Amino acid sequence: MHRQGVLGNDHMFRDRLRAAGVPLEAIDQLGGWSSISSIGSSYGQGYPLEHLRKYIDAFALDTRH
Repeated sequence: MHRQGVLGNDHMFRDRLRAAGVPLEAIDQLGGWSSISSIGSSYGQGYPLEHLRKYIDAFALDTRH
């Protein structure tokens, strides 16, 4: 897949997670992107996997429509 296709998938992934109501910091963590919302966002371990699973499930349900 060419680079533009990969970027398009990144944008679609972010858009669908936003539409599912996933917080920006969780979207960044799921996508492997740096979160720039605040200096404090770089501290800690991020969301626990159980919490991220809830967002992944919401995303999966959103994409089935």
